[in-house]
Amino acid sequence: MINQRATRDNVDKFLKTALPHFLLMRGMQGRELMGQGLSKKQLGDHLFIIYQAFNKVSFKYQQLLHKLYFENKSMKQARKELNISHDTSWKYKVYGLNDFAIQFNKIQQELNIKPALNLIIYK
Repeated sequence: MINQRATRDNVDKFLKTALPHFLLMRGMQGRELMGQGLSKKQLGDHLFIIYQAFNKVSFKYQQLLHKLYFENKSMKQARKELNISHDTSWKYKVYGLNDFAIQFNKIQQELNIKPALNLIIYK
């Protein structure tokens, strides 16, 4: 069984450290990842997997995650722009980051990435 809070914390830490690093390596900013149709060649392997995983997250959660991680907005700013409540925003973050971790693992498996980085923490 997945430990949702620990997985959320793990993914949050990964995205706050790895995502800016991979973006910097490609000379990109987070907002540029919001476009569709970006290729593996444009993004590089690591950033492409992150990009694909974000795009496979449920749209309901995707909007919040984009604001938090691609636009670097605070939870308060994102909540206000999306017109969602405090409780809903935190639920969406937990569910969205857990969904991201699952998608991230699936994509690594599909692309036969070795060694794979498992972001999911189990109880």
